[in-house]
Amino acid sequence: MASLPYLIGGLIILAFAGDYLVQAACAIAARLRIPPFVVGLTVVAFGTSAPELLVALKSVWVGEAQLAIGTVIGSNIANILLVLGVPAIIAGTTCDQPLVRRNYTYMLGATIVFMAFCLTGEIGFYKGAILFTLLIVFIVVSLFRARNLGLPVVDAADPGDKRDLPSGGRTSVYLLIGLVGLPLGANFTVDGAIGVAEAFGLPKDGVGLVIVALGTSLPELAASVVAAWRRQSGLIIGSVLGSNIFNILSIMGITAMVAPLPVSAHINQIDIWLMLAAALLLGPFALQRVTITRVAGLFFVALYGTFVYFALLA
Repeated sequence: MASLPYLIGGLIILAFAGDYLVQAACAIAARLRIPPFVVGLTVVAFGTSAPELLVALKSVWVGEAQLAIGTVIGSNIANILLVLGVPAIIAGTTCDQPLVRRNYTYMLGATIVFMAFCLTGEIGFYKGAILFTLLIVFIVVSLFRARNLGLPVVDAADPGDKRDLPSGGRTSVYLLIGLVGLPLGANFTVDGAIGVAEAFGLPKDGVGLVIVALGTSLPELAASVVAAWRRQSGLIIGSVLGSNIFNILSIMGITAMVAPLPVSAHINQIDIWLMLAAALLLGPFALQRVTITRVAGLFFVALYGTFVYFALLA
């Protein structure tokens, strides 16, 4: 079946292109002396969300809004149950980062606002603008909060910080790869996902919920596994919360401002509630700032396996 290679190839291109784009953006930001906290909150967050954004835009362009919405919902579920669960099995995932409670509360709030918009049946331009405005508010408040807490903002132009940065020439090549690869990968991914859904009789929002969402979340999963293996899992929850916030507010916000997003009954009756359940499941760990243990990690992963089964096969 021709669609499956397109889907797999598209996801691979997205992963590599997104990684190169983030490396190039970080190198440029460092040379401009932008503080690391700002880089992480803006450049890296937008860069790691770029694959999902391009998939969403391509989906609405070809009239498959359910694929776009399903990808965001599925990515948020995978981020919590897999990206946090798998490293917890290896070494436990700590939840003691600064601002973790505030960021969790903001993620939960963004989830609820998004759900409310979905339940109206369509996310149009003005709702998308509200979501994107909330993202800007989140970034601005985070920057002021970080300054008040005295979080480190080292000089990113310091020679010691440049030792692992690509050279100017390589940065340009990485940027070009990212800018060319992302739309190309998105095109292959969406076309392949639609073909796979039609060939196997799968719901398109289910393909987005699981296959596309999991594919675009694989880089974060790989990074979290490496961090857990090196006993450096403290940063994982911060990146997951940030990714989920950006998925909802930037990807759905920008996409809805480009074209209206009709929401299917299945998404409103089941999918958004599963996303909320995953968000609430993380609550006790984030709010109490306790470690996600191996037992909890196994439970998270088992829940994700159950979710995949019902999303695709039930």
